[in-house]
Amino acid sequence: MRLPGNLWFPGVVFVLLSLAFFFPFIPSIVIETKEGKVLYSSPWKREGSFELTYLHSVNRSPITDLFTVKEGKLVLIGSQYHSFGAGVAALPEEAGGHLQVGPEYLEYRGIEREIPVLGVFVPREANTTFRYRKDTVPLNTLASPGTLLRIRFTYQSFAARFFL
Repeated sequence: MRLPGNLWFPGVVFVLLSLAFFFPFIPSIVIETKEGKVLYSSPWKREGSFELTYLHSVNRSPITDLFTVKEGKLVLIGSQYHSFGAGVAALPEEAGGHLQVGPEYLEYRGIEREIPVLGVFVPREANTTFRYRKDTVPLNTLASPGTLLRIRFTYQSFAARFFL
C-alpha cells in the first residue's frame, strides 16, 4: 500500500515512535503481585545490587539478603546476620561461599544462587524492606500482610515504565 503524497514520512515517524514507546528495552527491577500488577519498578544499573532486609522469626535480629542480576536472572550473592541464635548463620552444605566477620555483622558471601523470580510474602511483623540505590521500600507499604509479591528482573517499555 502506498501512502498518498507527503504522508509516507510522518507514517514512518509514527511507526518508529510507536515502536520506541511500546517496545520493552529498559532493563528494570520490579516488584509485582502474583497477577502481574507492578507495584514498584526502577531501571536496573549494570553491576548493581539490591537488598531484602527482614527480622528473624525467632531472635528478632535483622537479616539482609544481597542480590544482583546476571544474565537476566536474580542471583543471591550474600546474606548478613546481625546476631546469632536459633536458625541463624548456619553454613549451607553445598560447596562455595565464605564467611566474613564485619564490625556489626557476620556475612556469608559467594553464594551465587540463581533465582529466576523471588517470591516474598508480605509479613505482619518482620518489617521486610526492599532497598535499591536510594529507594527504601517496606513491603507492607505496597500490599497488605499475607500478600505474595514477586521480585524479578525484566525489560519494560517506555509506556509501561512511565505511564502504566
